[in-house]
Amino acid sequence: MVLSGDKNGDVRSVVMTIASEVLEIDPGELREDQHLEDDLGTTSVMRLDFLVSLERWFGIEFDAGDAEKAMRLSEVIAVVQQYVDRKRSS
Repeated sequence: MVLSGDKNGDVRSVVMTIASEVLEIDPGELREDQHLEDDLGTTSVMRLDFLVSLERWFGIEFDAGDAEKAMRLSEVIAVVQQYVDRKRSS
C-alpha cells in the first residue's frame, strides 16, 4: 500500500486511496457518490478485500451490519470516520 503518515489522519483520502488500489481504479475516476457495486463493479470478494484493508490500516473492526450498509464511497468514509472517532475517544 502506498500510504504513509498518520494512520488516523485524513480518513477520506485514505479510504479513496485504498479503494483505488484494491478496486484497481484510477484515483481520478473515483467519486464519493459512487455505488460500490453498481458504479464501480465491485464483486463480493473485492468488497471484502477493501473492507479488510480499511480495518487493517485504521486498526478497527467493523460490525457486520455497518459494513454491509455502506454501499457508496461516501457511506464507507462516514462509517470509517465513526469507528476512528470511537477508537480515539476510548
